[in-house]
Amino acid sequence: MKQHGKKLSYINDKKAFLIDFLPIIYRSLRKDGFMLDHIVYYNNTLRPFIANRDQYGKFLIRRDPRDLSRIYVYLEEEKSYLEIPYRSLSHPAISLFEHRLALKKLKTIGKAQVNENSLFKAIDEMRYIVKTSVSKTRAMRKNRTRIQENAKIQLKAISITKFDKENIDENNTKAFDSIEVW
Repeated sequence: MKQHGKKLSYINDKKAFLIDFLPIIYRSLRKDGFMLDHIVYYNNTLRPFIANRDQYGKFLIRRDPRDLSRIYVYLEEEKSYLEIPYRSLSHPAISLFEHRLALKKLKTIGKAQVNENSLFKAIDEMRYIVKTSVSKTRAMRKNRTRIQENAKIQLKAISITKFDKENIDENNTKAFDSIEVW
């Protein structure tokens, strides 16, 4: 298909196209997989590469800063990417921003050795603090609204009772004498 003399090309593999625009990191393969920023990534498909890791140099790795739960390792021979998840699949997906905040928090509390477990524990604590503060803030807003609504209702009740006490004639009940009962 041509449009004004230009040849249009289509993207065949959208995921590979997206991966091509992710930031690049170079890492060597270890016995337990790849380690990036205190997080170990491993998949059984790495076993043949681990067995012969001395013949490989550094691998080209791409990762999405919005989701560090997986990395994409470029395989030269196949000209494709291999998706590698966390070694410990129980860890939640995190962003690079959260990761950096957790590292900063661990360094401020004096952790000299940062490991994967302490990193994810710090992230869980930070998420818990955010969640509870949001719910407390939401609860405070609801309570403030309820208090304001209750105050309005009480003001109306007070003004109605004052008005009624002044204008009620207890002897004038003729309006209720002719009520039809069904």
